[in-house]
Amino acid sequence: METRNWSAWVDLEPPGPKQLHVIGEVRVGTPTTKALLRAHLPPRIDPKFLLLNLVIEPHGGPDVMSWVKTCYEQVLKPKDTEPTSVEILAGGKSVATVPVKEAH
Repeated sequence: METRNWSAWVDLEPPGPKQLHVIGEVRVGTPTTKALLRAHLPPRIDPKFLLLNLVIEPHGGPDVMSWVKTCYEQVLKPKDTEPTSVEILAGGKSVATVPVKEAH
């Protein structure tokens, strides 16, 4: 599976709450296919390293290789540990590891 342009950041802009954002692109067989990011269960023991599953949902259409965008957002509670990296899994295999930055 081909992926590209991954980025992850925690939005620290007031008034809050803090929010984690992860975005990227996935190469798929049709432009109508959806690429979704979902929290991996069970999560890692260390909350600084977030695991996300990349799930592909085909939706008919012409067979044209296309790049589709995917994103994940999570509101962080005040007591939550901010992740420092995100690992993207597809079919149980790592396709990307993304450092998490802070946005002010």
